[in-house]
Amino acid sequence: MGIPRHLLLLLLLLPFAYSNQYICGDHTDNKQIISNAKTVIKALVHLTPSAGSQRYSHGHGVDAVRGLRWCSPNFNPFNCALCIRIRGNDVLKSCKNSIFAISWSGEYCYIDFQSG
Repeated sequence: MGIPRHLLLLLLLLPFAYSNQYICGDHTDNKQIISNAKTVIKALVHLTPSAGSQRYSHGHGVDAVRGLRWCSPNFNPFNCALCIRIRGNDVLKSCKNSIFAISWSGEYCYIDFQSG
């Protein structure tokens, strides 16, 4: 009697459920979008830590960038701020010159931005 396939698959995928993840969008050479994206991410990182979501936007027209941060309601403010800071730094480092990016940490926190 072996391990059922669905249980084996679940065990193999479990480490990925809580790993740090990110997705980067298409590359851009638009320096204003790149600058606005950095401003948005840095602002989202420095907002007062709290559970739930907060939005921030910067710029106008086609160069505008909007961002969102979210923390689990089960997260205390200190851990929320730490999680968002780590995810924000991940986006700035891993998704340079992107028109959008998303970074999350399991089910604890999330940060993103998009241009346009």
